[in-house]
Amino acid sequence: MADLPYWFFTRPHRKLIRVPKTVAAFAGVAGGGPWRGEVEVQKAFEDQLVALDLKRGGDYTERAYGRGGGGGRTHAALLYSLGLYYLHVPEPGLPEEVHLTLAGKALVDREDALPVLRKQVLSHQFPSPYSMGVGVNERFR
Repeated sequence: MADLPYWFFTRPHRKLIRVPKTVAAFAGVAGGGPWRGEVEVQKAFEDQLVALDLKRGGDYTERAYGRGGGGGRTHAALLYSLGLYYLHVPEPGLPEEVHLTLAGKALVDREDALPVLRKQVLSHQFPSPYSMGVGVNERFR
């Protein structure tokens, strides 16, 4: 994959105040289970986001072609890039499981979101698992 000449947080929505509800919905749908390649879980997360008014509903192009869950993956990428969950392989050969970080748990437990999100944004590290996964240029630190 070619390096991108910039860095970014994916932004499925522009207001970070929506992140606590998003991470709670994500934990409720995917917590403790597999995420990557799990189209039905991704669709369930997307449906939950629509139900919570965190994502616009309607016809989705990816669902029309049988792939589904693209909007949910974008929201999950924001949570991952903010360090609110990680993927853990319990044993070799088993699928990765979604686990919340301490920051993600704090948001789900309804702790004050501002200090948690401020720390996550200001301590965003490069390289990170997210930046390496999407090929962000290594010159960013």
